[in-house]
Amino acid sequence: MTRTDRSRGMPDYVPLALRRDRLDDQPDARAKAIRTRRERFAALNDWINAQGGAWLTSVPGEPHVRMECLPWSPVPEGLADLGYHLRPEGDGERILPVAFVERFGRAADGTLVPITEGSTLPVMHRVAHAGIAMVRRFSFEL
Repeated sequence: MTRTDRSRGMPDYVPLALRRDRLDDQPDARAKAIRTRRERFAALNDWINAQGGAWLTSVPGEPHVRMECLPWSPVPEGLADLGYHLRPEGDGERILPVAFVERFGRAADGTLVPITEGSTLPVMHRVAHAGIAMVRRFSFEL
């Protein structure tokens, strides 16, 4: 049976994580480290998005970072050049909104025809299709 504050009908129990004395015990250094990691994560995420073909999939502020990239992406080599030690985590799949693009030109009769390699027709219409792409997964410490 739990005790209650009879005037409000509320339990007087305060969880350990919310107790004021517990919050005062946490050092500012830990909060600063998390904030610094979040800032580094944001900067790294901006750089990766600018490169294209890769995504950070971990939670901002966590020291262990996970990344997925397309097989042709230059991001893993770029991160290695920046001093990060990437550990392969295997291959996987990712649904992309624009995995495949079809290009069409206009034939002499006005109909759209697919453009093939070596075709001299100008591209008149593009159709993007969502699809599943193979990705490589890596992890590293931030």
